[in-house]
Amino acid sequence: MNLLGRLSIRARLYFGTGFALVLLIVIGAMGYVALDRTRGTLQELFSLRVQTLTDMSDLRTLLGHVRRVEKDIIINFNNSVEVAKLREDWAGTMGKLRKDLGEVRQRQAQDAQFTGTIDKALEELQQYDTGITPIFQQIENAQLDGAGGGAYANRLRKHTDDADKMLGDLAASARSQMDEARVGVETRTASMAVLIGVGLVLGLAVLIPLTYFSVRSITQSLGDASRLAERIAAGDLTEDVHTQQQDEVGQLVSAMARMQESLRDLVRQVQEAAGNISTASSEIANGNQDLSHRTEQTAANLEETSSSMETLTSTVQHSAESSRHASDFAVSAAQVAGRGARWWHRSSAPWTRSPPARARLPKSPA
Repeated sequence: MNLLGRLSIRARLYFGTGFALVLLIVIGAMGYVALDRTRGTLQELFSLRVQTLTDMSDLRTLLGHVRRVEKDIIINFNNSVEVAKLREDWAGTMGKLRKDLGEVRQRQAQDAQFTGTIDKALEELQQYDTGITPIFQQIENAQLDGAGGGAYANRLRKHTDDADKMLGDLAASARSQMDEARVGVETRTASMAVLIGVGLVLGLAVLIPLTYFSVRSITQSLGDASRLAERIAAGDLTEDVHTQQQDEVGQLVSAMARMQESLRDLVRQVQEAAGNISTASSEIANGNQDLSHRTEQTAANLEETSSSMETLTSTVQHSAESSRHASDFAVSAAQVAGRGARWWHRSSAPWTRSPPARARLPKSPA
């Protein structure tokens, strides 16, 4: 799961697709090889083994016909005309038998064992032909009766029996090879079925968990992204987001987490700016209030100053008036003093030389 989380979605899709393609190619290649080998085996069966069985059956049939004609010739020893006809039939059958054996040998010339057996069969038939032809001639010429011909024919029967046995052995060998080929085809078919089954199980064992965990991780990341977007839309920026996925959806969630952190910093800056604005507003309000108070105090001081000025003006006016009165009084006193001084000088002239008298006189005000 953690390994898949480290892979991107593209890498997982490429891996799954590539693995499936490689698996299909391997299974297809194995199927093609098995089919080609089966086709070769079937071709060998039908072109060689089945044909061999058919040929051996036909050859043994011809050999049996030769032996039957041989017996008919011996039986009809006293009928020279019939013996002549049977000899012609026997000779034709022998010729066809040799010809068919040569054709079979030519078709399977690549099989040395097969051709060797055919050569031995041909040799046995040649010995049989060499031995039985004079007997047939004597029977046809009435020089030998049936009993004598049968006795000579029984001596030569070993050659036909050996040839028939050889043909039977070739047929049995072909049948055995067919059975082996059939078993080989069945074995390859079973092996191919097992290999295909193993490949399919391996593919399912890889693709099913890969698909399941990929879909699970994608849907989980999409769910995280959806919930994060809903919280951000609702204004909730308090919850931290941590993702373990490194695919495209995980990168999207990480980008949204960074966006949330940026929004959180922005909101924090806005709150700090709002707090600063509130503090400044409070200080401005306090300054305005203090200015208003000082303005009111200054107005009161101005009023007091105006009142003091009025009082001072009134005092100054009163003082001026008092000064005028004092000046008038001083002038009057000076006049009175002047008159008193003149009177004093006239009345106290004799005492001018007496200092204590002058000292006791009061000084006139300035």
